[in-house]
Amino acid sequence: MSEEKKYLGFFKVDERKTLIWKNKKQIENYISELPTGKYMIQISEYTESRSINQNKYYWKLVEIIASNIGYEVDEMHDVFKYKFLKKTFQDSNGNLVNGVGSTRKLNSKEFTNYIDKIKKYVLTELEIILPESFE
Repeated sequence: MSEEKKYLGFFKVDERKTLIWKNKKQIENYISELPTGKYMIQISEYTESRSINQNKYYWKLVEIIASNIGYEVDEMHDVFKYKFLKKTFQDSNGNLVNGVGSTRKLNSKEFTNYIDKIKKYVLTELEIILPESFE
């Protein structure tokens, strides 16, 4: 594309360098202006990434839980990732490998579900009642 066509429409670029479009017509226009070649286009429903407030709330909960049971905050974070974000991945050789997902890759809804699982587990198994918010 020429330099004068750098503005592509009303979109934002997220931390993964993904274009997030707000208007279907602008997507069609963008595609029609691409030079001849091969392209891969993936379209999915947009979901908000976790918020700063969600992140602060999560780390405060982890701090409370860790202090109640004698863990360091980072250790407690790792325990919860292992407990609630276990995944099976395919390595570069095609082998299935067990691993742990990242909280950074969770969208807002997934992160809320993750926090809810932690709170339920902590209440049920450790009998620690956690606050719903911090002000």
